[in-house]
Amino acid sequence: MYLFKVSRQLISRIVPEVCYALISTLKEVIKLPNTKDEWMEVERGFNDLWNFPNCLGAIDGKHVVIQAPKNSGSDFFNYINRSSVLYFLH
Repeated sequence: MYLFKVSRQLISRIVPEVCYALISTLKEVIKLPNTKDEWMEVERGFNDLWNFPNCLGAIDGKHVVIQAPKNSGSDFFNYINRSSVLYFLH
């Protein structure tokens, strides 16, 4: 929110719109399960390979160290006692 100077409320409205736009645009490239059986197959894969039941997907991220904006409190403070922005990879 500090990085782009927009409120958390606006971000919570933008993120679903962006996700929908990405899925709509990339639907030929990114395949999501369409049926309950397909979702169950994904869950079985996570359970069988990783012993991680009830999982339908995974996301990884990369912390990029930054100098936090003034008065940002703990918004950019991460688990290794540094300020960072988290970029997600999937």
